[in-house]
Amino acid sequence: MPTLPQLQVDAFLTGISIAYMNTEFAAEQVFPDLPVDARSDKYWVYNRDAFLRTSGLDSNGKSKSLRKDGGVANVIEHALSSDQYYTENYAHRELVTDAVVRNAAATPGSSMIQPRVDATLQLSARLAMDKEEMAAYKVGKTSLYPTANKVTLTTNTTSWAAYTSATSLPLNNIRDGKLAVRRSLLREPNTALYTVDSAQVLADHPTIKDLVKYTHQDALTSAGLPKVLRGLTTVEAAAQKITSNEGAANTSGNIWVDSSGYNLALIFYKSPETGPRSVHFGRTFCAPNPTTGVKGVSIRPYRDEARGGEWLEGDMTIDIKHISVDDSSLAIGGYLISGTDL
Repeated sequence: MPTLPQLQVDAFLTGISIAYMNTEFAAEQVFPDLPVDARSDKYWVYNRDAFLRTSGLDSNGKSKSLRKDGGVANVIEHALSSDQYYTENYAHRELVTDAVVRNAAATPGSSMIQPRVDATLQLSARLAMDKEEMAAYKVGKTSLYPTANKVTLTTNTTSWAAYTSATSLPLNNIRDGKLAVRRSLLREPNTALYTVDSAQVLADHPTIKDLVKYTHQDALTSAGLPKVLRGLTTVEAAAQKITSNEGAANTSGNIWVDSSGYNLALIFYKSPETGPRSVHFGRTFCAPNPTTGVKGVSIRPYRDEARGGEWLEGDMTIDIKHISVDDSSLAIGGYLISGTDL
């Protein structure tokens, strides 16, 4: 919140108000929101091959589901298991004093100074950053994937930045990722998320430059990648965070990095459907605020007479989870490529 002396400076430029907002969030692209009514509950998990298994063929090439006259239908079953989510509450608040509100209204150019609006934006932005960071952690933590669903590229050899190396083959890495997801999830992956640095390095790779040399700019992302590459919708994760301690000179870095701090790419599957029985790499379970009933980010004002002002409190009640997992609870809905720009 601005202090009283800040609001009394005479040199404010009327009509100019600058707020630093991070608009390039990718969390909901990877972990789509799923509104739920309870803070915690169980959900059904269908056996991943229940709808893809055949009956097999007999020696004549006919399905074993063949029924002879007077016979009975073959009996099949499908297995169900369950998993559990547990949402937790994340919250920040900011005090907007009556004195600040009154002083802002009396300041030249005060139409651009709206303490309550500014506090709301600040709270919303901080919660969105918190959600983005938690989602990136879930994606980048290499121990959350089985061995077949991850790879770390090596400096000057297989990384996408090693242009002169004969073993720098990004399209092969993407192909391997697609194969791994298809084999483990039994569905064709349809989306690829790239840390923005990874996307820029990949766009400069000779194989990609050759691929897009006749492509109109409108069909490319801001980094220069095709919007659909090898059948995967491109998502560029460009969100940044301040990495320096408060009070020190500002340094920033990518939010979307792996557990070793390397930039990454994720090949994954997310269903175009968001309802029951839809399959996703991950979901964000969103429970309602107990006071407002709002699911997602909720902003709640309340008075504090002792302090002479109003608290604005922002919160969200969520659980970010990998939904498609194996028997060891490791993520099989995606394939993690680390060290892309080493």
